[in-house]
Amino acid sequence: MAASKLTENVTHEILALLAGAPEVGNLEKALRLVCKWRAQLLLNTLKAKEDHARVLSGPFKGMEYNVASTEGSGVARLIGCYEVSLNPIIEDIIARSAQITQFKGGRHTC
Repeated sequence: MAASKLTENVTHEILALLAGAPEVGNLEKALRLVCKWRAQLLLNTLKAKEDHARVLSGPFKGMEYNVASTEGSGVARLIGCYEVSLNPIIEDIIARSAQITQFKGGRHTC
């Protein structure tokens, strides 16, 4: 199977970092790149499997989420466990609300 463009780019960056004399800083940068690559790979796989970017569980289940995230939190957001400790609070607010505000095209609607 051919490597993706993402994999090719990260591989080249890591090889360039590690080409010189051994340095802790370069190794740390290379490891950080590998972590970011893995997080993006998982996110891409999840989006491809679901054929969209919708939250799978929690109070935001079904919400379309096409926002770029940082440091690997995209997968947690899409599966619905990002800041899961807030879910009971959010669900309580939703249950108490007479109106639910939705975001549509950048505008609030009630």
